[in-house]
Amino acid sequence: MKLRYLVISAFALCFIHIGCKQKQIEEEIELEDLFTPKHKNQLVDLTQLNLSWLEGNWKDSITWAHLQSQIIEIWRIEDSILFGTGLQIKNINDTITAEKIRIDLKQNPVYFIAEVAGNNTTQTFRYQLKSFGVDSVCFENKALQFPQTITYKKYNEHAIRATVSGNISGTIRRQSTFLKRY
Repeated sequence: MKLRYLVISAFALCFIHIGCKQKQIEEEIELEDLFTPKHKNQLVDLTQLNLSWLEGNWKDSITWAHLQSQIIEIWRIEDSILFGTGLQIKNINDTITAEKIRIDLKQNPVYFIAEVAGNNTTQTFRYQLKSFGVDSVCFENKALQFPQTITYKKYNEHAIRATVSGNISGTIRRQSTFLKRY
């Protein structure tokens, strides 16, 4: 009799888990789903895209990356444009990389634009909005080697996960960094 209740409970938990996963998938909005076939070239309705949760000062302090260097991102919003600064700092005051980041929510399509300074040159990288949800956003540029995608996922008011991924010599590489508000 106890075995019967255990089996029934296990099935119930599986169905609950599947239902939760389905809800999470439904919350993600793929850009292709926002187009009707006869209006393939129309602009995307971005009224549901809200990235205010990304605003603030963030630093990596709970993953392996902070042992080698400190990752810091600072975001502010002005007139529907997110302006960011990304830093990778080694030995507390040795900046390895610095980048200026911009996401203009008034433009359509929306791009994540990173200007990376180094060796007396500045390179600009553009990633187009691929998908977004209530608490996540993903940008992509398949023409680049690494990273090809940049994803931010909000966990709560004080923690987000930033993930970069791409194809390096035929191998998919993914790096995630948990950032907390400071």
